[in-house]
Amino acid sequence: MSRDRTRRQILSVITHVFLILCCIMTVYPILQIVTVSLRPSDQLYSTSLALIPKHATIKAYYRILFEKDFLIWMRNSFLIAITVTLFGVTLASTTAYAFSRY
Repeated sequence: MSRDRTRRQILSVITHVFLILCCIMTVYPILQIVTVSLRPSDQLYSTSLALIPKHATIKAYYRILFEKDFLIWMRNSFLIAITVTLFGVTLASTTAYAFSRY
């Protein structure tokens, strides 16, 4: 009985270590993207792996939101995505109804 329990505990530890490694591998690229977005323009091509840049700035976010037409581009993208999704769902549901009769 204790041998089976020990085996389950070892399997549980291995599973948790594997899941933690998978989470780290998933989150790390996202953190790197955020880090690069906070770097000043003269440090964009730096190979530093620090998660918080020395001279972090939100200038890129300010420029994209207030100096460019980003919000218009985002609105247009949402409208296209919603239109295509509704068209696809409508077409798929009518097709499914047509084939459900056979």
